[in-house]
Amino acid sequence: MIKKITTLPVAILLLSASTLASADITSTVTFATDYSFRGISQTDRDPALQADLMYGHESGFYAGLWASNVDFDVDGDNNNIDDDIELDVMIGISRSFGSGMLKDVTWDLMAVRYTYPSGSDTEDYNEYHFGLSFDVMSGTSLSLAVDYSDDVFGSDEDQWYYSAGVDYALPSDFGLSLGVGYSDFDSNVFGNGVPSDYVDWKVGVSKSVMGIDLALEYVGTSSNADEMLAGTDGWEDDRFIFYIGKTFTLK
Repeated sequence: MIKKITTLPVAILLLSASTLASADITSTVTFATDYSFRGISQTDRDPALQADLMYGHESGFYAGLWASNVDFDVDGDNNNIDDDIELDVMIGISRSFGSGMLKDVTWDLMAVRYTYPSGSDTEDYNEYHFGLSFDVMSGTSLSLAVDYSDDVFGSDEDQWYYSAGVDYALPSDFGLSLGVGYSDFDSNVFGNGVPSDYVDWKVGVSKSVMGIDLALEYVGTSSNADEMLAGTDGWEDDRFIFYIGKTFTLK
């Protein structure tokens, strides 16, 4: 079964969590030319409409929902994957600490339940996330994270995901982001003779214009992903993705 190999939601969830310091309830609606998660398309390289609803407490606790359309059908392959909607439920806590050179360190601990209401509940699974972010100089921040599932894609098998990113403030209120991740699956997830790990990466620029968030990313994966996803219509190929979104403060 070819299932999603996750990243964009994690990035969005972390961004959503960071906005909760100034609002108890927020919602972000995003249009993307592709739903890419850890470098792999979740919509057969078609557009996606995504939305979240996040609640945050001043203690650092947060909870929320995130939804997107998905498409895992493979041309000419009767894979019996009927998923049209992904609905993720998350709960976590995020706090900042430090002084001196480490005055802006933030840690984030989160649990996510990935569900597919239009498909079989045997595909649903949990993932656990721990992340650190800190300012390394004015206008530049570094993030490190590790994610783990003991039932990835509902397979009863393990997956680890390690990631690092850098965000840099550019002139004229543009932002530059660089990211790299490494996915490591149990060898039974994709079967014997198929690679069980791959690397993904992305480079992006972003800017907010009159309250509208715009971003353009170039994403890609290592050659192992080609073998893992053989038969798909280039879900793992290098490509540009455009995003436009709006965040609403509800309370």
